Amino acid sequence: DYALPAYFDRRENPLPDVQFVTELSAAQKSLKEKEKGSWATLSNEEKIALYRISFKQSFAEMNEGTKEWKSVIAGMFFFIGMTGLVVLWQSKFVYGPV
Repeated sequence: DYALPAYFDRRENPLPDVQFVTELSAAQKSLKEKEKGSWATLSNEEKIALYRISFKQSFAEMNEGTKEWKSVIAGMFFFIGMTGLVVLWQSKFVYGPV
């Protein structure tokens, strides 16, 4: 539904307006009920599961770098190589011996 706010992970807004998981499973519902009690009784796995209900990524995962630089460098090398081939072709067939 477009009338509801959308979930997104951004470093500029670390607390989105809505939770990541909107429809809870039975296990998640029981975990949410357990959340209302003492957090000392929750295991680390349960705390992480509760976190993942609210957020898709942690702040560290949001700050993690991408591998996009590899495709940028590959594109640069491709165009430099194509330019070199055009220059070689021109020096042989267009300009001739200089």
